[in-house]
Amino acid sequence: MSKRSKKPLAIIDLDVRDDLEKLRSAGQLLRQTWRRNAIYQFLNTVYAVHCSWRIQGKVRRRHSVLRRLTGEDAGKRHHLLRNLISAAIGSLEAKTASRWTRALEYAWSEDVMPSNLRDFFRSHGGVAGCARAASRDIQKHIVNRNDWF
Repeated sequence: MSKRSKKPLAIIDLDVRDDLEKLRSAGQLLRQTWRRNAIYQFLNTVYAVHCSWRIQGKVRRRHSVLRRLTGEDAGKRHHLLRNLISAAIGSLEAKTASRWTRALEYAWSEDVMPSNLRDFFRSHGGVAGCARAASRDIQKHIVNRNDWF
């Protein structure tokens, strides 16, 4: 039985805290303006954090640290993008959060770089068009339930 070092978790903890501050400032900017283009800037920030986490690795650990820092219920198993959006904005209508999550999932499935996200949305009918394409092309994440007896 090997003992894990606490140091890598502390480094990941600090990285998640820094990214959370970046997300919250982008969410605050979105809440202040609610301009049409502010949504694209916000989603670009969320997508950039998501891409950097995927590239750096240890996504599950970062996701659990994010849920712990935001005080999210451990029983709720949302997609990482959904948790990043809710961590940045807080309360948001479920339909809007779902649409934004599906659009970003579609961008990730098409290997879009964060710098090209806005052009990708424009060429696919906006955020709603990408969400429709994602629901058509990408299977939703299925969660196994243990409470069915």
